[in-house]
Amino acid sequence: MDDEHYFSSRFNEEWFWVLGYGTTAVLVIVANTLMLCSITKNAFLHTNTHRSFALLATRNILRAMYGLSVVYTSRWTHPHGKTNQDTIQVHSSKVKLPLVCDIMCTMDIFFLALPMFIMVGLSIHMFTRAPSPHFNPFPVDDDYIGPTYGTRRKIVGSSSLEIGLMPKEPLWLSFLLPILPILASGLIATPVPLLHFSHKLQALPEKYICLNTNDGHLTYDLSVFILTFCLPLVLIVFLTLGLILRRCVHCSCRHCCNSWCKEEFVVVVQFIFLVCVHLIMYLPMLDNLISKLGIQQVKKYLDLVMPWLPSYATRAIEMTSGFSLPILCYTFLPAYRKFCNDPDPDDLKLSKPKASCEMLDKADAVLTSVKTKSVDSNLDFIEEEAEYDSKRSYEDL
Repeated sequence: MDDEHYFSSRFNEEWFWVLGYGTTAVLVIVANTLMLCSITKNAFLHTNTHRSFALLATRNILRAMYGLSVVYTSRWTHPHGKTNQDTIQVHSSKVKLPLVCDIMCTMDIFFLALPMFIMVGLSIHMFTRAPSPHFNPFPVDDDYIGPTYGTRRKIVGSSSLEIGLMPKEPLWLSFLLPILPILASGLIATPVPLLHFSHKLQALPEKYICLNTNDGHLTYDLSVFILTFCLPLVLIVFLTLGLILRRCVHCSCRHCCNSWCKEEFVVVVQFIFLVCVHLIMYLPMLDNLISKLGIQQVKKYLDLVMPWLPSYATRAIEMTSGFSLPILCYTFLPAYRKFCNDPDPDDLKLSKPKASCEMLDKADAVLTSVKTKSVDSNLDFIEEEAEYDSKRSYEDL
């Protein structure tokens, strides 16, 4: 009776985790797919920064699918009703599932390393670009409407959004920003299939599909920790301090609230989330390393934390972190909420019309609105409507 009660409670707990993983994965996929739709629909988001955001959203989608595959593979290879020891010996050994373990462990390392390298590329890109986007002014034509309604100022834009409003970005940068993180992550994960460095993949309590091949790849695990966590952490911290200093200097001189400022904030906050999540994921490796080094003071604190963060719980937290990027983008970047070719309102303050000799002084004009219209993803025209004082318009007539 006790065994039946144990198996029944364990069975219910496992299906609770299966339901939680499935629900979280679906929501992560939906949120990041919606983010990709926003980037596709709004041509003002077709920049290198948002292409990197799209790559990170795609990684979140694939990571959620990968998490579900680990859950269902663990569930299928551990039939209900068998003892834990027999199940582990039969279904979780490297001898039984060599190819599956190589593939799953390689993907695990690849997806874990990719976001940190993307963040490094984004930080370097933001640090080397200008503090604010530079928009080219447009020629202006004046149409007189009447003494009551003032003058209608029509700004004739080019047929392409990228030519009309968007700042120019080098083509080689558009190629390197997404390619280099993928190559770096692939190189980090290459030793896993070549040297069969598998590790335990656990998404359910007391059930997992792979075991550590031996204790000899602690050196590789430590190298992965240094290259995918410590090095990006140091680089991004110093680049963030540089961005903060430059932003303070720039904001003290002129208008600085623009889309690039908001993008930098999103990158910094997203990096903080990633650091916290990845630190939790690396706790078992750090615990093993500290045990070998014999640092008892630190080991004492890890022994208090580790029971509260089992590997299946940290894997669930890592999957849930896929919500952070869509939430930050939709909260702080207004262009993501447009779903059309509409720029950030703060960026419009940086774009001023080119004045002609017949125009009134700039101080006399008040810009009230800018409307954009898209036909086949191209900018046909941009209209600015400015109202002048009725008395001044009547005198000009």
